[in-house]
Amino acid sequence: MQISGKHLAGTWVLLIALTLTSAGLGSIDMPRGLLVFLVLLTVLIKNQQIIDVFMELKSAPPLWRGLMQAFTLFIVVVVGITLII
Repeated sequence: MQISGKHLAGTWVLLIALTLTSAGLGSIDMPRGLLVFLVLLTVLIKNQQIIDVFMELKSAPPLWRGLMQAFTLFIVVVVGITLII
C-alpha cells in the first residue's frame, strides 16, 4: 500500500504537535499523576501513528500489528506505574 506524501506530511505535523504538547505540559503546574497520564497518552497516540503510517502496519497481519501495539502498551504501563509510585 502506497501512502501519499500529503498523508505522511500530515502525520509528521501531528507527531511534532504531540511532541511539543508533551514538552509543554512540563511547564504547567498540575498534579504529577495527571501529568504522567497526559504525557503517556501522547506517547500512545504518537506510537499508534508511527505503527500505522510510517511502519505501514495498518494493513499488516493482525499478529504483527498486535505485537507492536501490545509492546507499546506494556512499556507505557510499566513507565506509568514507575513514575506514579
